[in-house]
Amino acid sequence: MTFEDLIKIIVEAVTKYLFLERRKVLALCFDGENKTELMEAAQSINGRADYFSGGDIEKINGDYDVMFVDYMPLSGLAEAALGLTISPWGRLMGTMLIRGRTVFQLKKAPESGDITPAYLELLRAYWTQLHKLGVVFLNSGIGRVSGKTGEAPVLGKKDVYIKNVLSRQDLMAYVGTDRLLVGRDVLVTALAADTARAMKINIVKQK
Repeated sequence: MTFEDLIKIIVEAVTKYLFLERRKVLALCFDGENKTELMEAAQSINGRADYFSGGDIEKINGDYDVMFVDYMPLSGLAEAALGLTISPWGRLMGTMLIRGRTVFQLKKAPESGDITPAYLELLRAYWTQLHKLGVVFLNSGIGRVSGKTGEAPVLGKKDVYIKNVLSRQDLMAYVGTDRLLVGRDVLVTALAADTARAMKINIVKQK
């Protein structure tokens, strides 16, 4: 293990115990059936998360560091990508993104059968824009559209990790995957493991 690897481990440990413990986490749920899964992901950050349903956005009061949402309604996707603050949702997303906060979306939006291919391309552009602004899509796609599945672009997707240490920062290059294969001698930091659970990434070591 190199000195650089050792420093990476120390930084991760300090970050986990001095930074994440103070993070305020918001869990916003538009479909009540997703509540259990949403809260499990949100609480993986530091064991705490404030829960609100989609109809209670106006009641959200506070400066949150991280937001987990089960999915974004298609209208909300456009509003957030364009930076509009017409609705309570737009104002909430605008606040999060302007402040550089991270937003995780867990699921695809419900299926829609009346979206044209041209509009699908527009939605894909919105996905890309939101990704650049710090939105992490843990399950790419927007459901079935006119008989086809609309998939959002996944940036930085890779298959195998072979460095000595896998840190949280390293893990972010694999957003959009559900399984990450690492070398059997790779050290996975505790913070990276916690983040992987939140992002639904299964870290598997080679045998």
